[in-house]
This record gives sequence, structure tokens and C-alpha cells, in this order.
Amino acid sequence: MIDAETMLGLLRTLHSCGGIPVRENLLYTQYNAAAPGIRTMDCLREHLVHARDKGWIDYVVDEIDHAKKWFILEAGKVLLAGR
Repeated sequence: MIDAETMLGLLRTLHSCGGIPVRENLLYTQYNAAAPGIRTMDCLREHLVHARDKGWIDYVVDEIDHAKKWFILEAGKVLLAGR
């Protein structure tokens, strides 16, 4: 289930990385360190997919190990600025 608090926390975490793509497992660690309570990896992935569908974030795939690296898009930054 998508909730606003988790979504905004995810966007804030990606924004704090300065636009550098972040591996999913590191993003999970950074988000849980910054957010109250612990979210599961499945919860994070659900929110990542939703945010990508909305055009707020995207990812690149690492050429070596094929891991997804997530980053915030301009639309995600605009959404955060309005909050």
C-alpha cells in the first residue's frame, strides 16, 4: 500500500544524494536510517515502482552486475519543493 509519508521520505532520500544514482540495497539502508520506523524491502520496491510510474524517479542498470540504481527526476524535485 502506497502512503504519502513513505513516498516523501523516499524522494527526500534520493534528493539528498545529489542526483547520483543509488543502488536499491543502499537506498533501502539510507531510507531506513533517516525515517522513523523500519520499512521492508518489498515496501520500498512498491514505492519505487509507483514513483517511477508517476515520473518522479527513474533508474539505470549497472553494466557489470545489472543492479538497478535509482535517482530523482525533476518532477520529483518539484513535488518535494511544494511540500
